[in-house]
Amino acid sequence: MKKQLRNFIFYSIAMMITVNASVYAGKKHSLIMSYEDYANTKQYSSYYYSLKVNNLSLFCLGVNDLYESENYQCFQLQEFWNKFLKQTGGEKCVVLIEGSRHSLYDNEHDAIMKSDTKGGLLKFLAHQQNITVLCLEPDEKYLKVKLSKDFLEDEIVYRDFAYVGQLFYRYKKNKKMQQTGNFFGNRKKGSLDLEFEKFYDSYNTGISFDRMKEIHRKIFEKDLDVADEQWFYDVHNPLLVQSRMNVLARRVGRIRDEFIIDYIAKLKSKKNNIFIACNVTNVVMQEQAINSLYGIDMDDNSWI
Repeated sequence: MKKQLRNFIFYSIAMMITVNASVYAGKKHSLIMSYEDYANTKQYSSYYYSLKVNNLSLFCLGVNDLYESENYQCFQLQEFWNKFLKQTGGEKCVVLIEGSRHSLYDNEHDAIMKSDTKGGLLKFLAHQQNITVLCLEPDEKYLKVKLSKDFLEDEIVYRDFAYVGQLFYRYKKNKKMQQTGNFFGNRKKGSLDLEFEKFYDSYNTGISFDRMKEIHRKIFEKDLDVADEQWFYDVHNPLLVQSRMNVLARRVGRIRDEFIIDYIAKLKSKKNNIFIACNVTNVVMQEQAINSLYGIDMDDNSWI
């Protein structure tokens, strides 16, 4: 009888902890800005803030990808990074960046030019201080399991295809990226369709270009026009509501935001100083939820 009572007490405590954790997670997730609200806020080319609570520092920076060392956002990033190091002394620090496949380069110029991203530069800067760099995003397996509850497999794979379409035009426009990307600079130009197909195949997605054209036709009831550059951006844009792909983009954004908030909470619980660099949209939408993790009420501006 005593054993049964003891087990019941342990079970009850465990359930209370689980429920409280769930309620806490729901509360902090509810503070993430909606896309409807974001669409009505001021749009920034860069956005950043920092806070320090109980000797724990968090610096959050939202900038676009860099592409060239002369980009003014490179200077913003480096200035913000230096403030972070000055405030923390480089002690118990963790850097969170988008993407997980950033090579480590020998110098700052290559870190910018060859990675094309803020993550590449930050990985270089953090390495100089022996600071750990982690990816702040959920992996594809996690993401697809979440998405599969509400979306078809064809819709999920089309999301990746649309992103490759964005990259294709990004590389075509930027001559420096063409020189460092080892794709356009090493072969003769062909038709746009052929260029696009070869670029897509270079990503080894496991799904043929012909199959993706079939999926496009199935979802949108029309043929794919690779010359329509804006299409690849619009179909991936969570601020638009033109098709189920935009609804999927919103869902991806929400899954990602919640994952990041939980990740930050975990690192904070381990007494880490955190430096985050991601896109501007994420920084703005997550700000209130992140501040709540540190006990800051954004309605009270006394902390600024």
